[in-house]
Amino acid sequence: MRNTQNDRGGNNRTQIDKQKQKENYKFEERQVIVLPTKSKRELLIRKLFPKEEKDFTPALKNNKYNMLDRLSETVGFPILNPENEIKQGNTSMRTDIIASIGDTDYKVIIENQLTTSDSDHIGRLLMYMSKEDTKFGILLSTRLKRDHENFFRWMNSKGFYLYGIDLVTYKVYKDRDLFIIEFNPRIIPENTPLRQLTELQKRYSIFFKSLSKKLNKKLRSQPMTHATKEITGIGKSGMSYEIGFHTGFFGINLVSHISGAKQKNIERIKEIENYKKEIESRLDQNLDWIYYENDDNKKKAYVGMRIPCKRINEMTSNQMDDFVDLIIPKIKQFINTIQPYVKRLK
Repeated sequence: MRNTQNDRGGNNRTQIDKQKQKENYKFEERQVIVLPTKSKRELLIRKLFPKEEKDFTPALKNNKYNMLDRLSETVGFPILNPENEIKQGNTSMRTDIIASIGDTDYKVIIENQLTTSDSDHIGRLLMYMSKEDTKFGILLSTRLKRDHENFFRWMNSKGFYLYGIDLVTYKVYKDRDLFIIEFNPRIIPENTPLRQLTELQKRYSIFFKSLSKKLNKKLRSQPMTHATKEITGIGKSGMSYEIGFHTGFFGINLVSHISGAKQKNIERIKEIENYKKEIESRLDQNLDWIYYENDDNKKKAYVGMRIPCKRINEMTSNQMDDFVDLIIPKIKQFINTIQPYVKRLK
């Protein structure tokens, strides 16, 4: 179950304590976490990286905490040979990061913004892309605004490949200052000229094809090369089961995602939560009941269970096969337990 916790340091903390604590920040696999509201996203990322150009950009470029590897996983291609703070012509402006895309001749520009997206940073991203003569660009921000999301979609329809990624920062619950950064994809272009699958995408494809065959269910929505999939056709419009890999666990969720009807999505899951005690008793596990009531950009609501696991790129082929066999009965148990309550919904 998710909990809330105030992440502010005590007023009497000394400067030495603050420095020592900063040095001891660690990125661990997801444990019990606090899901940040929009305002907390910037607060938490700034605690880890006070200055974007001096702290965050060098850390990303140097793959600190494996952040560059994880960003590569998110966008679906290897980001190699990154260079940061490259001066653009005779101007005082500098590119945050320019990098190669795998073993291709393509370059990608990464523009970092430790706040909500704004037109200034998007303008810089496009200008740097024009200077480097590339159509690939990534904007990292704490939240991509809806207008900017629509702009990225329009640009991608015109032959560009703009990626909008949210930096979502979690604080591990309890008494230690441990944080997790996740790269949440908001805009991922389709039909890019990058034909070759990354090793990670190949693993996802192999895993989910095996799971689909053994589960005897079609996995839809995202391509097989993505980390999460949907099981649709559950007899209730605007609802589906979502399964997939997250940081430190494999999630099995019932999601209500009626377009433009956030309150209806919340009401549906809360109606099922009325039977929380008996549902969790049958599953012998506490579940997550998530409504995103403080985040206007997230319209869905869901109830889900977690199965701890390694990252898929850390599994051997035999371990992948064993994990498929492990989760199939759990997926079936979750669906069989939840489905009667779905049918009762008005």
